[in-house]
Amino acid sequence: MRDSENFIELPGEAGKVPEEAFDLFTALPGRLVILVDPVRERHAGLILPDEVAAKTRPDAGTVIAVGPGVPLAPGERILVRPYHGAWIEDVPLGGEQRQVRLYGVTRPWHESALMVWRAEEWQPLADWVLIRREPNETTSSGIWQAHPESKPGRHDATVIRIGPGLRRSKTSSLAPGQHVLAENGPNAGLKFRFGELGDLELLKMHDEDGHLQIWSVVE
Repeated sequence: MRDSENFIELPGEAGKVPEEAFDLFTALPGRLVILVDPVRERHAGLILPDEVAAKTRPDAGTVIAVGPGVPLAPGERILVRPYHGAWIEDVPLGGEQRQVRLYGVTRPWHESALMVWRAEEWQPLADWVLIRREPNETTSSGIWQAHPESKPGRHDATVIRIGPGLRRSKTSSLAPGQHVLAENGPNAGLKFRFGELGDLELLKMHDEDGHLQIWSVVE
């Protein structure tokens, strides 16, 4: 069991996906099927014990089927939330037993699919926002000073990348490089391990209950 479902384990290089994987499923509208990356057997040259390997399994996979309404394509690599989706274990592929996950059944696909690997970088999907939280500012006397609009549970942040749903939105003015106030509760943001996004966080513009998680641009 993972220590926290709010950490996303980034993958290394993707293994080869057997061609027959793309013929296993036909996805219905709004649904998405991925072949999950295998467990991480080594890290920094060290062999990982089975228990550690299970906890640090990459939260990533390759799209093998996609239904109408999901803006992804078979063969694309995506990051997903731990524990989400319907899991199908021990699918025989390429002489191995692999795991397949289906998204878009009990919740919309974009609640579970986070980022896609395009143009040599991880790009947010839907209305997910990649941010960097700013360090607390202090006055010359050493007293902590927050932005005037900050409130308990909110923290200054810089927008790094935004999902296409926000780029097309007529009501959102978010853009990379902008300073915002971001929800800072214990379950607000998703953090990353084992990869190049280690100092960043991922938030959805609205949580699953529709509550805003990123507020007005800080001037």
